[in-house]
Amino acid sequence: MPLQWGNHKLIMIAAHKVTMFDANTGEITTLESVRASGYEDWFSLIRINPDETLIAGASVFTPIHIWNIKTGELVTVNNWYGYDIAFSADSQWLAAGNTDLVTIWDMSKYLAEE
Repeated sequence: MPLQWGNHKLIMIAAHKVTMFDANTGEITTLESVRASGYEDWFSLIRINPDETLIAGASVFTPIHIWNIKTGELVTVNNWYGYDIAFSADSQWLAAGNTDLVTIWDMSKYLAEE
């Protein structure tokens, strides 16, 4: 079960659900199901961007999914599979790497939708 701490948020993916626990409020939120995007597989890792507005999930079996933390909606599915993913310090970029290639996506349009 992948886990990722943000500033005050713990994100986990289990049983095809993305669950967020807010340590400040004690609130537990379930984001849109992975299955809603048509995929049945799981993620091997998840990441929260530095400004805690987006969550990314990745694995070598399921394309990278991006969720909006505020709305809980799945905002996009990138047709890319990765062993690791990382947001830039300014939250504007998402990098994903597999065995022989790194791909970088501009996240600004998803940040602007908030």
